[in-house]
Amino acid sequence: MARYVWSPSPSAVASDSQVAGLVSNPTSETAAALKAASVAAVEAEATVSPDGAWDFTSRPEVAGAPLTTVLVDGSPVPMLDVDPTPVTAASLGAMQLHLDGYGDWLANGETIVQRRLVRNDAVAPGSGSLRFTYFRARKTEAINTVRLYTGGTAGAGLTLARVGIYAEDGSGNLTLVASTANDTTLFGAAFTSYNGALQAPWSKTANARYALGLLVVGTTAPTFYGLPTQAPGLPSDEMAVSPRLTGLLSSQADLPASVPGNSVVTSGQGAIYARLIV
Repeated sequence: MARYVWSPSPSAVASDSQVAGLVSNPTSETAAALKAASVAAVEAEATVSPDGAWDFTSRPEVAGAPLTTVLVDGSPVPMLDVDPTPVTAASLGAMQLHLDGYGDWLANGETIVQRRLVRNDAVAPGSGSLRFTYFRARKTEAINTVRLYTGGTAGAGLTLARVGIYAEDGSGNLTLVASTANDTTLFGAAFTSYNGALQAPWSKTANARYALGLLVVGTTAPTFYGLPTQAPGLPSDEMAVSPRLTGLLSSQADLPASVPGNSVVTSGQGAIYARLIV
């Protein structure tokens, strides 16, 4: 079985005595010969990604046998038997999203914050205050409905009640990509779930960043379930650290078509819980 010897630099070569215990024929399989064969195998069977990381497209081999051992500081260390499928930014992002959710994400649709951490009355948006909750989509799928839950305060005298979905670019600027029509019958009861139908189906893209915007205008703005800030939650200024988790755009009469990133300020409120339904 062939072995691979790690060298601290491209010009360094392990000694023959270090290699002797790893090879079947120490006379012919010297350090220099083994290094040359290993480098040739890597060059032939691996590709280099744009960021310089090695992504093996097939398991590296020397003389038809897989590389199984790395010599580190004179001691043989077995190489892990890993899946040779290249790792991409998308797959790493999906893995992190899964770990962040403790494995309890919905099979269809998704929630924009973790269900297990939600509290009632976590968000009091106020009349005319467009509250943003940012999230990174887990899956690519079409969404038709947004569900929110009121807390202990019901809305009253509402003249506007809308939900918008905004796509975020690399500079934090927001563009409205989906929304509900104005429906003043929403949020009229405490501790109640409300479904808002999107005016057109919206397809979210896995690993892309979005912001859900909630805007109510009226005499009494309802409270909503979500993730709290302040005691016992995270201070709102920490929620504004990039990548932003919450934000506020004040004095709005309706959902704007676009929002410059530098116009979004610290919310002072928690993250709104919403469920995106296919």
